[in-house]
Formats: sequence, structure tokens, C-alpha cells
Amino acid sequence: MSESLSQSRFAALLRRLVPSAGAERSAGPSFSVSIIASGWCYPGFRRMVTRNKENVWNVTGHVWLYSSSAAIAGMAQRMEQGPVMTTDLSHDSERDDRSVRRRKVRALLAGGLVLGVGAAVTLAAWTDNVFGQAQFSAADWNVQGSFDGGTTWAEYDNTDPLNPVGQFRFSDGFGKLSPGESVAAPVALRVGSGNGGEYDASVTLLGATLPAVSPLSDFLEYSVYTGVAPGDCTPLNMGGATAIVDNQPLTQGSAGGAIELLADGTVENLCFEVYFEQQTNAAASAGITTGPVVWQFAATAVE
Repeated sequence: MSESLSQSRFAALLRRLVPSAGAERSAGPSFSVSIIASGWCYPGFRRMVTRNKENVWNVTGHVWLYSSSAAIAGMAQRMEQGPVMTTDLSHDSERDDRSVRRRKVRALLAGGLVLGVGAAVTLAAWTDNVFGQAQFSAADWNVQGSFDGGTTWAEYDNTDPLNPVGQFRFSDGFGKLSPGESVAAPVALRVGSGNGGEYDASVTLLGATLPAVSPLSDFLEYSVYTGVAPGDCTPLNMGGATAIVDNQPLTQGSAGGAIELLADGTVENLCFEVYFEQQTNAAASAGITTGPVVWQFAATAVE
């Protein structure tokens, strides 16, 4: 039992167990790990080393071999479980248990290193991507107005400093009204900028917004007529035109959706008429003003 297994005999036995051990390989990573067994090393040998009850060291598990060019030779065939070779090396029964445990730990660590490297070499992770693209656009729709008989058109948005409110062009005398007099001004509305839009428009005329101090407003009334051409929009000349506001205070608006605009851009002509009520108390109304009076046409797109 004291006979030692020489390195040459160990190598010969390994070649018998795994015939491909000496084959050359041309691909794979380069590394080499040795396991200490019976006091000497054999490079490239990867085994789990255990000890049986008879105090004999057994080599079990998988064999991994690497050529002199340090390429991976792959994993050899699965060896049948159980002792595949033994040595006649005996161990002193009084050897310190700590030394025995230390050798076992070395063997286990080396086996774990081989298994970990093998997994890293053989596994592959595939990645791929799919992309999609789209571009969105809003429908073309807006409402424009004209205060000069249909010559100039704009959106006249009170919230945009670069596109301020439109200016009514009332007939002569609106700056020096006398009791019982009327003045008139044309207004035109349409959808789009000349070529229509995607939808019709439902328009409501809101009551006028007045400044905090507007004394003359208390003495004025107004009416709004639809279907009146700009040239016919003169005081007391409305004929049979339809009134959407009829002799109401300046702060009174029309019914909801009183004006309908077509999506094709057809122009809707309106005529505003403002009347200074009859009254005799000059001290109450002479020389006063309304300040800026602003009417709003609130439009909503409809299908």
C-alpha cells in the first residue's frame, strides 16, 4: 500500500481513459488549472477527488483536457459513477484532520472553477430589436373674420399680441352720437383661409366686454343681422334680414350656435347696428364715452 503512482503511469492511464486527451484543438480560450493529488501535479487534469473508507483516494466526475496550444478540447464523455482509478498510496491514520479537509476543499474549488468556465464558454445570449415609427398631423380648421367688407381676413385673436382684435368700421357719426341716431358696421366670418377646413363651425356671439367705467353704455342698444351684404349694411336699412340679437344691451349675446359656417369656406355676412336711445338729460349723457367695447365670436368645430 505504500507504492506511489508515478507521473508517467498516471498520464498513460489518463490517455487510456480518454483517448482524445492528446488531440490538438485550434479554437477556444487559453487557461490551465492543476489539482494537487498525492503530492504532485498533472497540468490540465480536472477531477473531483474524494476519499473512501479504506483511506484510498478516488477520482470521479468529468474530465476536461486542454492541448499544449491552450485551446479548449471540450468536455470528455461522462464517466460512469464510481472509482475509475485508484492509487496504492496510503495515508498515515494519525494525519491531522485539518490537512485532509484542506485538500478536499482544494479539489472542490478546482472542480467548481472548471464547471464555471465551461458554462461561460458554451452559453450564448441572442439579442435583437424591432422599431416602429409614425407621424401625426392635426386636421386643418380655423375661423377667420373680416371687418372691412371682406377685403382683409385674419383670425383676430385677442390673446395674441401679434394678431389683435379686429376694428369695426362703423358709419359716420359713431364718434359723436346724438340721441335717436344709429350707426352700422359690416362683419364677415368664414372657415379656413380661403379654401375651407375639415369641419363646419357653430358660432355664438357673446355679449360685449366693457371697461370698468363705461357711462355711455347704459344709453346704447344694438342689433345683429345675418345675410346682409357689406354694401347694404347701413343704419335703419335691414329690411327683412334675420336678427340674431334684436335691440339688446351691449352686454347681451346671441343664442348658442346662432351662426353656422360651412366647412367649404362660404362667407357669412353680418351687420351690426348700434342705436343711441332717446333721452333729454344732456347732463347724464353728453360728452361721455363707452371706452373699448369688445365682442367675441366663439366658434366650435362640428361635423
